[in-house]
Amino acid sequence: MTEIEVKVEGTKENLRNLLNDLFESTKEGMRKEIPGGATLTLKEWPLVKGVGVVIVITLVLAIPPAAAAVGQIAEYLSRKSKANGVTKLSMNRKEIETTPEGITRFVETTIHIEKR
Repeated sequence: MTEIEVKVEGTKENLRNLLNDLFESTKEGMRKEIPGGATLTLKEWPLVKGVGVVIVITLVLAIPPAAAAVGQIAEYLSRKSKANGVTKLSMNRKEIETTPEGITRFVETTIHIEKR
């Protein structure tokens, strides 16, 4: 199983909307199977007060060996991010484009490296 730490930066309001869209909740530990056979888990949701405050949440993207639909996973993450105003995304501490192509490229490279 390949696990990728995903850091998502945005305003508290945008991230709350993203999490409600993904999980129907903002509770840490929430898990959801997403298109393409991967699982997304909310690892960290910082408690911050104020409107318009920029924060970072942490998700874990778990991709089983049998999940061959990396393109579906990337399309889903890109669409959900953009729909909720998220423009900054990093995976395993590397900032990536929030496009399906950028996400696909990173995930495929990560899976390839782990298979070595």
